[in-house]
Amino acid sequence: MSAQIDVTWLTNTTDMSDHALTDAEFARGRRDEHGEYRALCGQVLLPCSMLVPPGPPCPRCSALVCGAAPSPAGDRR
Repeated sequence: MSAQIDVTWLTNTTDMSDHALTDAEFARGRRDEHGEYRALCGQVLLPCSMLVPPGPPCPRCSALVCGAAPSPAGDRR
């Protein structure tokens, strides 16, 4: 049985795609108050307003959430 992780999906202002963040990364970003978060795929993102509709999911984040891809080096999960 594979481990399940809880993630939050946020739309990145740079590429307008949705990226997955762990709960720990979301909390770290809020605590640091820089407005930047590191997605599961390794990309640093600046989230769009929550009023912006979701963009297409990041293929790498999707694969990581589904367990189909290895974690990127330096992943802080």
